[in-house]
Amino acid sequence: MSHLAPLPIALALSLALGGLALGQDFELRGEQLSGRVRVADGLAKFSVLRGSAKEVRDYETKAEPLPGGGVRLTFSVSAKTPALQGMLAWLRKPRFNRQAWKPKVRVVIADMLPTAPGVLQGSVDGEDQTWTLRIRAQDSWTVLVIPGLSTNSWNKIGIPYLDENLRALRARGLRARRLEIKTEDGVLKNAAYIAGEVRAEAKLGRRVVLLAHSKGGTDVTAAIALYADIRKHVVGVIAIQPVYNGSYVADLVAKQKVLRGSMAFVFEKVFKGQRDAVIDLTHEKRAAFVAAHPYPAATIPTIVIRSTFNRRLSKSALYATQKYIKARHELESDGLVTLADQTIPGAAQTISLADLDHFEPGVRLESPHRPIDVTNVGLDALQAALARRRPAASQPQAQIGLPLGR
Repeated sequence: MSHLAPLPIALALSLALGGLALGQDFELRGEQLSGRVRVADGLAKFSVLRGSAKEVRDYETKAEPLPGGGVRLTFSVSAKTPALQGMLAWLRKPRFNRQAWKPKVRVVIADMLPTAPGVLQGSVDGEDQTWTLRIRAQDSWTVLVIPGLSTNSWNKIGIPYLDENLRALRARGLRARRLEIKTEDGVLKNAAYIAGEVRAEAKLGRRVVLLAHSKGGTDVTAAIALYADIRKHVVGVIAIQPVYNGSYVADLVAKQKVLRGSMAFVFEKVFKGQRDAVIDLTHEKRAAFVAAHPYPAATIPTIVIRSTFNRRLSKSALYATQKYIKARHELESDGLVTLADQTIPGAAQTISLADLDHFEPGVRLESPHRPIDVTNVGLDALQAALARRRPAASQPQAQIGLPLGR
């Protein structure tokens, strides 16, 4: 199957009257929602991740076609009776009102209506949702998630870094795994490791989406720039806050003798890594690398999610460095990297988010932008970029009665 066949966002799908949604497989997303819904035989079967939940919840509802290609959902919702409300009901009829504290059940009817080819939108019990037709090309994808600098031990000490992002991807029916990369190694070593992982997936007949955070974005773009043989196996790149052009914090560490010595000790003696892990992120090193090995953004669909934050008061561990970059360089940043330095020239789309520090795409802290939402934004943008590359005439058409996912 062609590697350009993924992309649900702009599929030229026919919206036949009645029953488009029957016998179809959709990706589902909304605010703090990520999932998949299969509609067939009068039922909608959901697999949904909500917010920071540790597991995907599975459930089903009644589904029937609507004129124009929509689908109507009908289901019951059970809600606990608040203690005070139950007490008041009991007091009105004390001895005989055994129903006072029983859960209240209500019937909900929700309509998902077509808003674009292959796209249904609606509100399901107060949750705004978008469903987009999924096609089987994505079954051959593996999303490799590449972490940022010095994050190897975070999950071991209870920091759920990138855990929610992985669950969001898997909830949408994608195969996804975090690379066991040594984040304290330099860019060249990590680029070689990433290239090897892409080749390993290719041997299994899979194509790769690279979702990378922070220095992971630096390592990924270096791998693609250095190893031309892996490019044909890469569907696209989602780079979240990539340190592409350098970091003023890395510059500071490299220039200060005491900081440079401390950094070398920690990375080489404690983490058994390389001091290059930080030195490679200086503006000088990045400029030299990019000049020698330009990233082929024209051939690799690339989505950049960059951010800034500037809170008056904050518990962020990067509060001080954000203020330092602002005061010293008069530039907005995410606390480690400026907006301009997170930019990859030639990217298919660059998305800028406010009030998101450099750690928060992978860990829930103060930002209103949650890891599940950042992941969905990046994946949706990549799918749209890939769809734009496909000739409209070659887009698959929806047909009633085909097996799910066709």
